Amino acid sequence: MWSVKLEDGRVIEQFDRETGKEHRFGDIDLSKAREVGWVIPPVETINKVADSSGHLVVPFYSLREVRLKLNESRKPIIHFERSMSIQAGGHGMPVSEQTSYVLGVEEDGHRFVLKIRPDGVIEVM
Repeated sequence: MWSVKLEDGRVIEQFDRETGKEHRFGDIDLSKAREVGWVIPPVETINKVADSSGHLVVPFYSLREVRLKLNESRKPIIHFERSMSIQAGGHGMPVSEQTSYVLGVEEDGHRFVLKIRPDGVIEVM
């Protein structure tokens, strides 16, 4: 799940650890963000997400936690990508689906972006 540390020291995560409710990344005032990252949710949070929303969250425990520092000139880049493999001649049925997490910063028109694959490998893009 994503995590944002604000200049006042508060940390906002994708899922509230107490209630399991999801926060929207777009609702955060990113001008006050000092760090963004991907963190592994504890089992208790996963259970609370399922209880509060009915959605099953499947964490990738092979992923490493990644955090990037921000400042006034660095803008965060954070999202996930899903890719699906379809077997030819298999009636168009999906064979596998992968979710990769993308995390980075943009500064002065330049981007530093990491892609974190489900197997835990981090690619620099």
